[in-house]
Amino acid sequence: MSNAFERLAAKRGTEVPAPRDRNLHVVPTEPLVIATDTHRPVRLTAITGQAELTDRLGIHLRSAVRRGRTPGHILLDGPSGYGKTTFGKAVVGELLAMGISSRLHQVMPNALPDMRALAIELSSLQPNDVIFLDEVHSLRKVIQEGLYNAMEDGTVIVPGEHGATTVQLPPFTLIAATTEPGKVLAPLRNRFAFAGHIEGYPADDLAQLLLLHCETAGIKLDVDAALVIATASRNTPRLAINNLHKVRTYSDEVTEDLDARLDAETAEQGLEYNGIDKYGLDDRDRRVLTTLVDTFRGGPIGLNPFSSTLGVSTAELTADIEPYLIQAGLLTLRGRGRCATRASYLVLGKTVPPMLNGWR
Repeated sequence: MSNAFERLAAKRGTEVPAPRDRNLHVVPTEPLVIATDTHRPVRLTAITGQAELTDRLGIHLRSAVRRGRTPGHILLDGPSGYGKTTFGKAVVGELLAMGISSRLHQVMPNALPDMRALAIELSSLQPNDVIFLDEVHSLRKVIQEGLYNAMEDGTVIVPGEHGATTVQLPPFTLIAATTEPGKVLAPLRNRFAFAGHIEGYPADDLAQLLLLHCETAGIKLDVDAALVIATASRNTPRLAINNLHKVRTYSDEVTEDLDARLDAETAEQGLEYNGIDKYGLDDRDRRVLTTLVDTFRGGPIGLNPFSSTLGVSTAELTADIEPYLIQAGLLTLRGRGRCATRASYLVLGKTVPPMLNGWR
């Protein structure tokens, strides 16, 4: 009996893809090192792309170490999946490489419900440790305020039954990561000695990252297949790796060969099978654009009626769906609401109307 992939191929009128003989990518001389322990840390030079940010951050760290000081606190912002945690590991890697004993403490916001939890976490630090605090903007205001003294004076107030106690902290470096820097309290932002924005990754950088990942994971991936997956991954490393594994799952089932080489044809069909097109749009994205174009004639349409028609919450629409569509130029926000763009019609294969959103 044919499997689901064969039936899909038959429906499309194509044959089930078989891996072609291709030359494998030659791994660069300095492959990405995955930190499995403190002896094999990630280094800034091993981070693919983000050259300007890694250069500035490296200077920030080296300057502090040369002066015999603990590096100043660091604020990193960028969309989810852009590798902020990797930067945190790389900072520790750089300190270890310069002979500074350091450990990485990763803390999520839900682990800091009150000042006591914050005090306990900070009190556990040793000299030159790095504490990585993700989604710092989602911390309660009182917790963000509690970081002021810890960052500036090296003290933390520990509440107790018989009053508060001030504890002196060892020198440490705080790395705060956020997807919404505007929601971080201004007094807290001003206490960071270094602030950096992680840009989107071009397809070439993502392809290189995928090839390096495949070397570590033991996956055979052609260069052209890496580019196909990278182009459909929204400039996001985490999404690119997820898409890679989706394509490999497709290949495993189609070829029944767990050691098969992934080529461009397999990558294209694997992405298509998972509802991902060459622009990185999935079924949900296309439904949003189709609704805007067909139901609301390209807009403008307000947030509430749009989300109600789609059957999604306003929070999901604004935080999860729209950012990439706006970034890709497929959606624009105007005073009266959401509007389609010329690119929206072209991506959907529709004719662009002569009067779009009231403009020629």
